[in-house]
Amino acid sequence: MNCDNENTIEYKERLNTIKEDFANRSTFYDDHIIKVVPNQGKMLDVFINSMPFPSDKPIRIIELGCGTGMTTGNIVRKFPNAHLKCIDISQEMLNLAKTKFATLGLL
Repeated sequence: MNCDNENTIEYKERLNTIKEDFANRSTFYDDHIIKVVPNQGKMLDVFINSMPFPSDKPIRIIELGCGTGMTTGNIVRKFPNAHLKCIDISQEMLNLAKTKFATLGLL
């Protein structure tokens, strides 16, 4: 038996488990993360405010693991001319982010 093939199959199974888990958590993720990560809002503010760019500069950002767009939304609010490429393992989380941005007029 090919060990590489076994590792590939095991990796794909684990990846699918992770995707399913995030899909299941997507609808309550924002509320949950705020409760389980101490000072989540403050951390996010520090992160956004430490970005070394003028707020009107047309920066380009790739956000890996954007989830439901909590950080993305704050980036866009501070840097309205930013172009973001948002990537996440969970299509459900990306869909929620798109809905959130459309509702906030950020798309």
